[in-house]
Amino acid sequence: MPSDKRKRYGAVTSDDVGVLTQILTELVADFERIQSTMVEDKIDGINVDGIQTFGKAAHSLHQMVGQLEMGVARYRADQAQEKLDGVSRDK
Repeated sequence: MPSDKRKRYGAVTSDDVGVLTQILTELVADFERIQSTMVEDKIDGINVDGIQTFGKAAHSLHQMVGQLEMGVARYRADQAQEKLDGVSRDK
């Protein structure tokens, strides 16, 4: 049985990132619509189940973005190193 850490890891393609971007874009539009409606209707506040965990979810999204940025940086560094290694072998 795979470890918990192993279950969390997986390959991400640019298409996957595009899908995530689309989902988040749609969610942003929903939040903006709801916020606008609350302002228009002068709704001071509403009780929402799960709102206390939103900070944790936002933190997880920030961590994912950081992991993607680090992955891109590692890929670029590897590509640059491969070019350097190829140049040094050719001399």
